[in-house]
Amino acid sequence: MPTDAQLEAIHHRGNTVVVAGAGTGKTSTLVGRVLHWITEEGASIDRLLLLTFTEASAAEMKHRLRDELNERLGNAETEELAHHLNEQLAHLEQAQISTLHSFCLRLIRDHFHVLGIDPDIRVLDEQQTRPLEERVLDDLIREHVTSTREDSLVVQRLIRVYTGGNEFLLRGWIKKLHRFARTLPDPGAWFGRELNECARERPVHWEDWLMGEIVEWRDRWLNILQPLRRSDEFVDHAYQALKDVPVQGFSWSLADALALVRKPGPRWKRGTPKALKDTVNPVFDEAAHYRRLLDSTDGDSALQADWNQLRPDLIALLKLAREFGRRFDEAKRALGGIDFADQEQLVLRLLQDKDSGVAELCRSEYQQVFIDEAQDINQAQDAILSAISDDNRFIVGDVKQCIYQFRLTDPRIFRQYAEAWSAIDAPGLTIPLVENFRSHEGVVDFVNAMFDDLMVPELGGLDYENEEQLIFGAREQRTNKTVSLEPEATRRVEINLLSTDANDALSDPDNDDTNLTAIELEARLVAQRLRNLMDESVPVFDQDSDELRPVRWSDMAVLLRSPGPCAEAFVREFRRYGIPLQAKRAGFYSAQEIQDLINLLRLLDNPRQDIPLLAILHSPIVGLSAEELGWLRADDRDESIWRCMTEYVAEDGESELRTKLKSFLQMYYDWRALSRQSSLSHCLEVILEQTHYESLLLIDNRGSERIGNIRRLLDLARQYDPFQRQGLHRF
Repeated sequence: MPTDAQLEAIHHRGNTVVVAGAGTGKTSTLVGRVLHWITEEGASIDRLLLLTFTEASAAEMKHRLRDELNERLGNAETEELAHHLNEQLAHLEQAQISTLHSFCLRLIRDHFHVLGIDPDIRVLDEQQTRPLEERVLDDLIREHVTSTREDSLVVQRLIRVYTGGNEFLLRGWIKKLHRFARTLPDPGAWFGRELNECARERPVHWEDWLMGEIVEWRDRWLNILQPLRRSDEFVDHAYQALKDVPVQGFSWSLADALALVRKPGPRWKRGTPKALKDTVNPVFDEAAHYRRLLDSTDGDSALQADWNQLRPDLIALLKLAREFGRRFDEAKRALGGIDFADQEQLVLRLLQDKDSGVAELCRSEYQQVFIDEAQDINQAQDAILSAISDDNRFIVGDVKQCIYQFRLTDPRIFRQYAEAWSAIDAPGLTIPLVENFRSHEGVVDFVNAMFDDLMVPELGGLDYENEEQLIFGAREQRTNKTVSLEPEATRRVEINLLSTDANDALSDPDNDDTNLTAIELEARLVAQRLRNLMDESVPVFDQDSDELRPVRWSDMAVLLRSPGPCAEAFVREFRRYGIPLQAKRAGFYSAQEIQDLINLLRLLDNPRQDIPLLAILHSPIVGLSAEELGWLRADDRDESIWRCMTEYVAEDGESELRTKLKSFLQMYYDWRALSRQSSLSHCLEVILEQTHYESLLLIDNRGSERIGNIRRLLDLARQYDPFQRQGLHRF
């Protein structure tokens, strides 16, 4: 049964923000609201817009809706309702349930004529845009470092003074500025505003930021000193001086006011408790720091002097980033492509063009706009969502689950909606979901205890203790099923610490392995614990059967911060304890099968490379032994392997080695010709077919996984096919 909060979210008609903690039934609530609009409001599913941030989430949403619609169809009380539900099932595949970028791409292709772009525009992924980025940066920086123009001299100074001659730092700054600007509703306007600010004689931005920091610092210390002010004259003096610091706008008189926040004498009175001195002394040091920023030197404050020095360099950097963005866009269009940020910017152009009528069309077409994972949107995406909706947004998210800030998402947007729509007479309603239906009560208690102290407003803007705490949901229904009478059954969190003596405690008596590495010790501890859980048939709750059952291996997962370097240790230890494991191995490009094929492509590009050639000759593709490789270099160690091999093959006589090499060279010359005449992906497919390489991989116990890697490399090659004219070396 839905909770009261879920029912309110499902039935509220206007703008709604649902703050949904982990396991609180977010997806069920969202699906419930969609079904409410279909069954109670008579809406058609093609008049609803559901936007997520991953294809997997969109697919899951469709799956859940199909199941719910089928169930309601089976229980339909009237013929009219049954007919309506049948129609919705028929329209489900065409419904607008997609990622935000898929929605943007549809709008772009539907209105390409308004934007003046090719209707067959392609979406370029990072593998395709990264070489373009670097090429545009190469050209841009080369122009400046070889020019004597005034603006180029400033760029040269940027490289010399701020990067120590390392232009790659400058390239990184340009890309960061470009990527940040593309998350804004109008990148061009942002660059214009920033350049105008840099043109000012005074650092107005800096003054505002400094003033805000001083006000926050003053208020914090007033709260600390207020209960201590009667205990010592120094404390009382500091408190009074802090109260007199002006907080209404930036003023150079701040320096005079901060100068009074100091000890009234040379030292504390004898007998003053050390704890009091340690508590209060920092306020004097911090006041002196702020005062130094504001004190005038030769007529200018330190803040102003820094501004005067940095202003020309900031202007140069902003102009570089803006010019890079313009050229990068041209390079992408020359290839007939756009990237994900372009999709957002092009759609914003459409929606902001009043003559096009696209925004009005979207607002009239969609009765409800649903946004899932809204904590992961940026300002440009928020502007899109605002333009296509009109008091009909259903926004679901949780700032605690924001994981894409490294991609410049802005969780403050979601927080601002939640706070604004919590007010009386607000244009929307904020509904928190805090009852967790997924986790065991012991897990919920542990999470709350840990994050009560860690998640505070000063760190991340969250007040976990008062607003975000999870509640163990559906206690009466779940307690009887998941908790036995023993107190130990409520304990669902363990913390295991490995000491320096763990080698002895965890060593295997059947093996002399007392010198394990730290990661091997950790892997063994985890393996032993999971083996015990399985041997003891620990009961777990099965959601499908709605009852307890013995634990299975598929119920268990091992999460590591970086599995690559650790995976092999876990594979070995789990195999020792008879535990089946699907492990993410080291990086894709370091897999042997990928190395083999990439080395072969290197040879097709340039055969006179000893290391790739040795690797291929020793690989299953040719299959030479180490002894046979030695024979190739026996006569002349100064020559390249390629020359030694071709000369050996040209000699008279027959041998098993010569036969292998002749067969390889014949195929090699055919492949090299094919790589110049056909697509790269087709060339790889022919190589795999003629060498039976995939069949050889199946002999390995990880054969299916390794073939999966081959398929992934083929997909990458297909993505590169449109850029074939850039050459094999570029790939």
